[in-house]
Amino acid sequence: TLPTVGGAFGNASKISDAGVIVGWSETSFGARHATKWVGGVATDLGALPGHGYSTAADISAAGIVGYSSVSSLNLGVATLFTPSGAMNLNGLMVASGGISLVSAEAINDN
Repeated sequence: TLPTVGGAFGNASKISDAGVIVGWSETSFGARHATKWVGGVATDLGALPGHGYSTAADISAAGIVGYSSVSSLNLGVATLFTPSGAMNLNGLMVASGGISLVSAEAINDN
């Protein structure tokens, strides 16, 4: 059983070759946050500013986590968690024509 970041429930989505697990767990306030487990220790990856919910879907060999951060309006935002912190992937798009990335479901190692 994996520990949570303060709440009662959690869910693992992916495990890397290095044994790092990502998914989500409840905070002590009942919000679901993207979570990374290393050696059985849970780390809350948080959510983007103004967002209360997030869930991690994948992790690269380099430890970059792909997840979705969801706002109070139930709008998802594709997000990466790097050693520098959370990054909204929509900020990398040029002339998106109204397209919005809502979730980072998979990450390659290139």
